[in-house]
Order: sequence, then C-alpha cells, then structure tokens
Amino acid sequence: MDDLKLEALLMDRALGGMSPEVAGLLDAYLERDAESRGRAEAWENVAGLAKRAMREDRVAELPAFPRRRLEAVRWWGRLGRVAVWGGAMAACLAVGWFLGSHKPVAEVEVGNKVAAVENRQEPRVAAVKDFWSEERLRTVVMERRNSPSSQSPSMKTLYEKWLKQTRERS
Repeated sequence: MDDLKLEALLMDRALGGMSPEVAGLLDAYLERDAESRGRAEAWENVAGLAKRAMREDRVAELPAFPRRRLEAVRWWGRLGRVAVWGGAMAACLAVGWFLGSHKPVAEVEVGNKVAAVENRQEPRVAAVKDFWSEERLRTVVMERRNSPSSQSPSMKTLYEKWLKQTRERS
C-alpha cells in the first residue's frame, strides 16, 4: 500500500473518523504488516494525547468581536479615500486654472518703447455660431484646398512616377 494513503488512513482511524467497513479492512492489513502496526500505534498515542489536551469540559471563552474598532477602521479608510480623491480633483483644477490663465504675450515695439500685447488669434471657423451653415462649409473647403497638404502630390501620382522610372530602368 502507498505510504501517503496509509498515513491518511491511520490518522483517520486514530481520530475516529473512519467507517466500520474501512476500519475492518485496515485492521486486516495491519495484522499482516508489523511496521504499519507500529505506525498505527504511534498515531493512536498522538490522538490520545490530543484528546486529553482538548477535553470537552475545558471550553475556552472567546473575546467579544471588536465591531466598534472595525467600524472605526472602515470610517478612517473612507475618510482617507475621500481626502485622496479631493486632493486629486484640487490638483486637476489647479493645473487647469494655471494652463487657462497663462496667455501668450508678444512684445511689440512702439516708437522707442517695447509693449507687451496679448496674442489673440482669430477663432477657428468651427467656433462660428451657425456650425452647419453653407458659408462655414464653403470656408472650410477653401481652407483645405489652399492648405500645404493639398499641394503635395497624391499617392496615385507618386505611384505612376515610380512605375515610369522603374520601366525606364528595365
């Protein structure tokens, strides 16, 4: 028999957690094997010592569950989370305020004096009141036609140029 399985069976037998049929089969096996019989007696001794140490007449009193302390810990944990979230939101607001209040300034020479003037750009076309108006859409189309990206050759033109050069080489 496998030693690990035998140890488990001997422990179950010593602690009284074995059915009578399995106990009968184990007893029959122990009658034939003297070494296993010695191990069974050792487990019986260990179980007897454990039973004497844990007598039923000695019931240990458990302390009351510290519910108030647990609730206090939860409360402080929530307070900490609120503080962290509040600090993070305050930091976001501070960064936003700083970035929003910083206006680019240009120096302009007026006569012999240098004056600081705010750089004000014209609002983009998308900020116009009538977003879908015909005039705004026409302006967008004209901007795109005049943009540098529209002046670059298309992929088809580049491919045809490359194909022509390749054919000339061969």
